[in-house]
Amino acid sequence: MCILLERLFDIKRKRCSSMEQYVTKILDAAQEVKDVGCKLENTLIAMLLLRGLTSEFQPLRITLQTSSVQLTTDYVKRQLLQQEYTPRGKEGDTSDWAFFTQNHG
Repeated sequence: MCILLERLFDIKRKRCSSMEQYVTKILDAAQEVKDVGCKLENTLIAMLLLRGLTSEFQPLRITLQTSSVQLTTDYVKRQLLQQEYTPRGKEGDTSDWAFFTQNHG
């Protein structure tokens, strides 16, 4: 089980080709940990999704972590996948997204 937990905690966005692949890796690894009898809280998985993001997602991460919305795996997953498919300004600019999330999330 320790190896499974270590693998789950080591998943990083920069090692994945897309946000979808990153989210899938986290969720699959979390399921493997659950399958061997370890209880993982939904909020912990949501935080792991945020933890492995690259620095370009810092505004989004801060916005989600400080919002009044309950962080759940599904909520964070939706936000991350929407982020990948939302047109942005210059490459790596997530400031508009953070503003949108804060005011509409």
